[in-house]
Amino acid sequence: REDVLSICYIPFICSILVRIYHLFDYTLPNTLTELYQKFIIYAMKRSTNRPGFNPRRIESLDNLQEDQKAFDDLCYCAYVNLQKGSTNFTEDQIQSYKCKHFGLMTSYNIADTTRYQFLPNHSGVP
Repeated sequence: REDVLSICYIPFICSILVRIYHLFDYTLPNTLTELYQKFIIYAMKRSTNRPGFNPRRIESLDNLQEDQKAFDDLCYCAYVNLQKGSTNFTEDQIQSYKCKHFGLMTSYNIADTTRYQFLPNHSGVP
């Protein structure tokens, strides 16, 4: 768990770790991947509010069922932008990939243009 604990100097990551520790029976994830997976599940459960959708049924990223394609699209959109060196997304990019936010993105306005980024951007990449 050294890799999980080694990034606690970043306040947002530390807050994720504390939240996940509290929500998942006071156990630490073994890997960073597991930490991020649990955080994504937590964010999706917290923010998804649609008729007929039961966020409690999401226990892993492997059982998203009807949301799997939308989640994969969001991941692909993020991958494409990261390859271009950007962690910010325009409304057009989000719509072109048919992405749902799943509570994982924040929005902000610059010159009457809505932009999106994943919660929050600590990478230093614009």
